[in-house]
Amino acid sequence: MGKSLIEKITKRLHQMPNEKLKVVEDFVAYLAERESNEATAELLSIPELLERLKRERLEARRGRTLAWRKVRRNV
Repeated sequence: MGKSLIEKITKRLHQMPNEKLKVVEDFVAYLAERESNEATAELLSIPELLERLKRERLEARRGRTLAWRKVRRNV
């Protein structure tokens, strides 16, 4: 069986000078942030999501909640 992708990447990283490693680190950080931004955009595209969250928080503060066991049964 061949080496895993992470092993191949790690081997190449160990061969790079620090200047190139900084570029790699910047690129990996960019990819992670982009993924996070895409997930946030997807959530924000849900109609009325923020209003529903605010309403549910208010209900929770008022003590109007469900026991987790009841919620779990419906999943």
